[in-house]
Amino acid sequence: MRNGFVSGSLTVKEDAISPALDVSVVVPVHNEVESLPHLLEAISSTLIASHLNYEIICVDDGSTDGSVQLLKQQAQIRTDLKVSFYDAITVKLRQWQPVSSMHRANLL
Repeated sequence: MRNGFVSGSLTVKEDAISPALDVSVVVPVHNEVESLPHLLEAISSTLIASHLNYEIICVDDGSTDGSVQLLKQQAQIRTDLKVSFYDAITVKLRQWQPVSSMHRANLL
């Protein structure tokens, strides 16, 4: 684990022990380098104004436009951002995995 990112799974910064979170915002990312700065700012400013403890979790699934580099840079300077990266091969393999063998979750 290095800073706020790792390839293939979600991680938390080692020194990021914080008060209980009120909300976690999960953002799927694929080739969004131009919109990411605006989106991250909109999310954080809204939640700060609401006085909520929050985290933003960005999951990139094989971007090729610079989104990965931007997220890595932002994870170095933002304490509210956690990121996860999947390379294009992993994404393709997951697309072909039968639904019956995928992990299931009970969502309400």
